[in-house]
Amino acid sequence: MTNEELAGHLQDLIDRTRMVEQVFLTFIVRNLQMELQASEAPQLTAIDMRYSLVDTLECLVPETIAESDPSLADIRAKAEAMLRNLVGQAEDLQQNQIVS
Repeated sequence: MTNEELAGHLQDLIDRTRMVEQVFLTFIVRNLQMELQASEAPQLTAIDMRYSLVDTLECLVPETIAESDPSLADIRAKAEAMLRNLVGQAEDLQQNQIVS
């Protein structure tokens, strides 16, 4: 096998890895969004929702596994950022409902 063939195979593996990461991240985000929609019940506060979403994230990408794999750590970091954004939106919505 030539260097060019090896480079082609390596690039193919990199592309597939990125595709899997994207699918995995999409799966995480969808699960977090479903948790957010399910938590829109009035009895569930933003703090309760935050813990529920963190539990979901921990089930999908355990921190101990993410620490050992840089690509999973990156996926988890992106999901955590999205989680913070979703919780922030829910807290804003909750504040607006209190004011109204």
